[in-house]
Amino acid sequence: MVFDYREEYPEFYGVKKKPSLVNVPKMNYLAVLGEGRPRRDAGDYYPARESVLAVTQTILRSKELGKRIKGFFSYEEPPVETFFWSDQLEKLDYVGKENAHWAVAVRIPDFVTEEVAQWAIEETKKQKKIMPVQYYPYHEGVCVQALHVGAPETEGDTVALMKAYVSESGFSMREKDYYHHEIYLNDILRCKRENWRIILRQPVDTVADD
Repeated sequence: MVFDYREEYPEFYGVKKKPSLVNVPKMNYLAVLGEGRPRRDAGDYYPARESVLAVTQTILRSKELGKRIKGFFSYEEPPVETFFWSDQLEKLDYVGKENAHWAVAVRIPDFVTEEVAQWAIEETKKQKKIMPVQYYPYHEGVCVQALHVGAPETEGDTVALMKAYVSESGFSMREKDYYHHEIYLNDILRCKRENWRIILRQPVDTVADD
């Protein structure tokens, strides 16, 4: 049976439009870091996306490539994700993300150690040219999340709902050292922007008001 992250972890991938809180444990990713607006016709974002997907496929094909990985199991390719940040996070441009740094990423199972990831990166390089992919562990902790349906240019409205929910819950949004996290539930290259389904996630400071 093929392991499917979306089915096994609905708290992370089955998110609804109504905001909710979730405690996200440490997860490991393959990622490429870059900056600037994600554009199909220019820039590094989409080549970065294809690079992490190519290395992911190498891991999935490791047996046929003659690589035995301890603890390996077959799994469905997880959704592509992006962590955005800015030198001035409170001024992050949700419309075009012109001022954003980013890490485009794909989650990997725990059996993919840093050593295994490096093998997969080097193996992929033998087949095609890719951007610098890295092993990228990250622990988000307690976050607010919500499903945004529509073009990314309109996601500021969903972020506003998330912030209001956090305030009503007696908590506060983290004001520094955080990522604006997006998880793309459908293939953004194959569907219209107004039909994109994106999980938005941002960390929360969990000290409640007395």
